[in-house]
Amino acid sequence: MADRDIDPATADTEEMTPSRDADFGLNQFGETVFYHSLSAAAPAPEMPAAIGRYEIRGLLGRGGFGAVYRGYDRHLDRQVAIKVPLLKLTKALEDLFPQEARKLAQLKHPSIVTVHDVGVHEGVCFIVSEYLDGPNLNHWMQNRTITWQEAATITATLADALAAAHARSIIHRDVKPANVIMTERAERFVPVLVDFGLALSESFPGTLLAGSGCITGTPNYMSPEQARGKGNRIDGRTDIYALGVILYRLVSGRLPFTAPSARELLQAIIAHEPRPPRQFVRGLPRELERICLKTLAKNLADRYTTASDLASDLRALVREHEDQLKLAAATARSRDTPGKREPIKILIADDHELSRFKLKTDLEKWGHEVTAAEDGEQAWELFQRHRFAIVITDWMMPKLDGLELVKMIRAADYADYVYIIMLTAKAEKHDIVAGMGAGADDFLVKPFHRDELQVRLRAGIRITKLNRQLNETNRRLEHGLEAAAQIQQSFLPTVKPQFKGYDFAWGHNPCGKLGGDMFNVVALGAGQVGIYVLDVTGEGVPAALLATTLSRVLAPASDPMSILVARNADGSVARVCEPGEVARELHQRFGMQEGRQYFTLAYGVLHLESRRFEFTSAGHPPLLYLQSGRAPIMLDVQGFPIGMASESDLFQQRSVVLQPVDRILLYSDGIPDAMRGDGEVFGAARLLDAIQRFSTEPLDGLIGCLMSELRDWRGDAAAIEDMSILAFEVS
Repeated sequence: MADRDIDPATADTEEMTPSRDADFGLNQFGETVFYHSLSAAAPAPEMPAAIGRYEIRGLLGRGGFGAVYRGYDRHLDRQVAIKVPLLKLTKALEDLFPQEARKLAQLKHPSIVTVHDVGVHEGVCFIVSEYLDGPNLNHWMQNRTITWQEAATITATLADALAAAHARSIIHRDVKPANVIMTERAERFVPVLVDFGLALSESFPGTLLAGSGCITGTPNYMSPEQARGKGNRIDGRTDIYALGVILYRLVSGRLPFTAPSARELLQAIIAHEPRPPRQFVRGLPRELERICLKTLAKNLADRYTTASDLASDLRALVREHEDQLKLAAATARSRDTPGKREPIKILIADDHELSRFKLKTDLEKWGHEVTAAEDGEQAWELFQRHRFAIVITDWMMPKLDGLELVKMIRAADYADYVYIIMLTAKAEKHDIVAGMGAGADDFLVKPFHRDELQVRLRAGIRITKLNRQLNETNRRLEHGLEAAAQIQQSFLPTVKPQFKGYDFAWGHNPCGKLGGDMFNVVALGAGQVGIYVLDVTGEGVPAALLATTLSRVLAPASDPMSILVARNADGSVARVCEPGEVARELHQRFGMQEGRQYFTLAYGVLHLESRRFEFTSAGHPPLLYLQSGRAPIMLDVQGFPIGMASESDLFQQRSVVLQPVDRILLYSDGIPDAMRGDGEVFGAARLLDAIQRFSTEPLDGLIGCLMSELRDWRGDAAAIEDMSILAFEVS
């Protein structure tokens, strides 16, 4: 780790006089913390024996926002953590609390604690999450030497977690070491972000017991906008500031600002600049200092725009340092052992003892790790137990000859490419063709000179190294695609929407890890529900990025980013926008940009009480309307895809009044365009026929039968388009 100077201003942190500010004091880590719950005026409530079905087995912690208990779930036989916020229960809160807490349950990330359950029991709101066995970051840092690379990696991991939360419009607002649990996974510590309590509290203004003019949380990690009390300025960059304080402390062992009172501390956060950590941490990279100070910028605009950007910069710095170390080590090896190269694991198969001994001796002199086999059968057994980059095999051997050995190696499921050199007295053209056909890469005709072997070996080493680099690059890309796919999947519905008198079902089959189809059912308030299916042209990352961005604005009315409702000046919902309005707004935002991909959309508003469904289409396949005892019909609305329409084009809309057991199906063009191996598509006629045949099935069964028929139709042919369908039925 970089050496740290002792700062006289903070060397006696633990000996500082406790703050005289009401309800604030210094803890053992030198942090100024809120102690309202310990006030004599507000004694801590007694620990309950149980909350709902959960048995209470101990107190894990208590703070300004509430208490956390260690609980036991009798139904699932597991330990859990139960958060009981200090919220004054009202009828409105009792209805709203589970809805808001479920937003937290939608957060799926390995470094965000998993929420299992929420509820209100006997006048008590509670949130149940996984129980994490490990110290918090404050305790983990004690008496531990932390390298700047570890600090950067921990911070990047937490930044990834915040990015996932921010993508859901959830701001943590209380990022600090006490809210980071260091869990041990695969023999290493992984930080997990917990306690989105203050994030939840923002949904209930005025309900916090500490809410009337008091500061909650730990002021050391507050951003300048929080210190000024400007809650309207808070966004994801507020969490980035707090994460910057953690990074500063990890690399330097101190906080950027300390003061004997909370008032003076907040003044320092607002008015003073943190001391650059390289002034007292020797050996700290200049780039890491720049990253750290950027996160701590006073102005929001000067900080990182997203937590993902912060994570990328930190990981790039760590990778650059690792590459420099590898280069330095390789240079040192080259300087210390002239003529030697990086050792390669080589397997020799030769039944001639003298030839085998000479070959093994030469290869070991050149610095390689060599394993020798007396025949092809023994070589195959060794190959299955160990990893070899290069195999040098004789052609003629007892039990298993070289040609069969090569075929078996090529047939094996081996992640990295194995370079094979065959030794043979056969110099005829047809022999070489046979060897190459079996999978050999090169030949050496006996007798051969050691220099000739070394030249062939160098070629093999270059190829195997390039192959390993390519595989590693592919693995990183695959990991990135899987992470992106998880984020995209999180925006698709996971549980059936509960609207009295209606049933919903859907099917989704992306053609790759990332796709351009998105769909959802969203609550708009006032007895209205928004229903959409969209299809972005193309596939892969560009299509997935646009599709995910679109799903962010086609959001429930409770989401400030939603374009499905018009709002008053104070941000409250004024009315639900008509489908045509929504299509025009999307065209204005996404269709007028040069070089932008185009997309199709089917969007409708369902009026729950009157059963009237108003809808529009932007170049999307027609909706299917299924009435009891009748053949399905297509409901089409003329319109161009968004991105292809001109500014003067209007988006038309239609409406239909539904009767009991009527069904509406919205789908992407990947369903009628599903293609089998001979090039024939499924087509609209087969789709109508399938819907008619499966019309007596329950709604889930209809969707399942249709998707199964599409898979059977396609057979072994690769999917070239996403297939998505969303249906609803009047119960």
